Amino acid sequence: MVYCCRPSKNCLGCRQRRIRCDLQLPACSQCKRAGMKCSGYRDQASLLFRDENVKTQQRSAMAKDRSRRQKEPQRQDRLALTSGTTNAVAVATTTTTAATKWLSSCVDDRGLRFFIDRFTISSHWGRSGHSTIHPYIRELIDNQPVRESLVAIGLAALTNATGEKACHTAALQKYATSINFLRRALQDPVNANVDVTITILVSLSIYEFVSNRPGTLGSWKVHIEGALAFLRQTSKPSLPDRPREMPELQSYLFVAMKYFTSGGNIPGELLTWTPTGCASSFLNAVTSLIDTLVRFVRAADDWRHASYTDSQKIIHAALLFDKELEDWEASLAGDKWTFVTKESNNFSSCYQGKYHVYANAWAYRTLNHYRWSRILVNEILYLNTLKLATPTDAQIMRQQKAVDTICRLAADICFSVPNQTSLLRQETGEDADGPAIYGILVLVLPLMIAGSACGIPDEMHDWVIMMLGVLGSYMGIRFAAESIPGMKQMRELKKAGGSTPWVCPVDFSSMMRATATNRSSSPRPP
Repeated sequence: MVYCCRPSKNCLGCRQRRIRCDLQLPACSQCKRAGMKCSGYRDQASLLFRDENVKTQQRSAMAKDRSRRQKEPQRQDRLALTSGTTNAVAVATTTTTAATKWLSSCVDDRGLRFFIDRFTISSHWGRSGHSTIHPYIRELIDNQPVRESLVAIGLAALTNATGEKACHTAALQKYATSINFLRRALQDPVNANVDVTITILVSLSIYEFVSNRPGTLGSWKVHIEGALAFLRQTSKPSLPDRPREMPELQSYLFVAMKYFTSGGNIPGELLTWTPTGCASSFLNAVTSLIDTLVRFVRAADDWRHASYTDSQKIIHAALLFDKELEDWEASLAGDKWTFVTKESNNFSSCYQGKYHVYANAWAYRTLNHYRWSRILVNEILYLNTLKLATPTDAQIMRQQKAVDTICRLAADICFSVPNQTSLLRQETGEDADGPAIYGILVLVLPLMIAGSACGIPDEMHDWVIMMLGVLGSYMGIRFAAESIPGMKQMRELKKAGGSTPWVCPVDFSSMMRATATNRSSSPRPP
């Protein structure tokens, strides 16, 4: 499903003649003047989103129909020879339908089990069924439309992990069902259940992130943008000027990260941001970080469009941002921000045999946003110092400090990985307190930033590459596996002392698109 910004509502006659339509009722003035019958105006809400899979579904349906027509005579002959009566044929047909439903139910159950086991903090789905599932997850499963979208995620991940075609087909069917539900909600946004609709939109974004079909590397962002667009259409604002709840605050952090990892223009949500006081010191700390990141995004956008070409000025501005972020970390207080570093014998799932255990899941998500942003700030310091013809001793020392800061923060991101996956459950038998669904969108992207950062040791880069492969195979997140070639190219570029096409040193999108183009012609699993 593609978010298409603001498509034209003009009537067909005006669109064909490429002239302005005044949208008058019952017919536009242009059609009246030309003596034509006005076709009426299109519904903009239904045009905001378009189904990416329509052609794929049509081709699949046509292929299935051809296969069914070819096999039907043979099947009827066999049934007639076996039973000898028309009644026997009817019984066999009923049995086949029941078997198909049973098989479909089994596939759906496998997808849901895989989702719960790999993407939630709940315990393993055991014989007791729903009794071991987190209450929030159970609530989502009990809602049929939401359940369909979660099953789609699980089946897509299971397909990537096992290569089973049956799971791939079922995942597309569940995806199409969720798309149809969203289409109906968009046609009547006033009466639509906002919470359910937003949950499905976010679920489909995770689906695209997991599935990562050829040519759709950026599709996961489409559904996030669609969720924000839908909320703007309803009475409830998507990102209010005075947010109070943690999910709303986290959405700002996510939008900032999406900007740095994907490029493009500054998101409108960040342009309208206004800091405000919150009900708790914990939320106030998150608001303070957002305020810094919003100003960092605006400054980076100026550097990107060559508003600043003087490396000395960029270094000075980056130093101010780094000091502000350093002070933010030093100001954190309260038990919610605490975490401990533990040792592990499993060096494959834990970088250097260490992992963090956080008191609060929102804390580690916020801290990882702090880490990736400060990594980018220090990379700007490092890369712009390289551009100076005659750097001073103080600037050279500051450049080395930037590298040390990058390595420390990148290591912390790596140490936090087990806490954001079921790998922590394997280490401790327990899960972190916080959201019931792992934030894979805010796990993979910071990990990519850490693994390609300037100055990190080869050991860390290799571990991140390995972990992205694990996330691709164990959790079935194809986006993680597909990002590896782009990360390696970015790593080599930075080691050679270069920079990306714009000042901020992270832009995986172009490299990943090129990688997808090169691989699209080669055989791959469904």
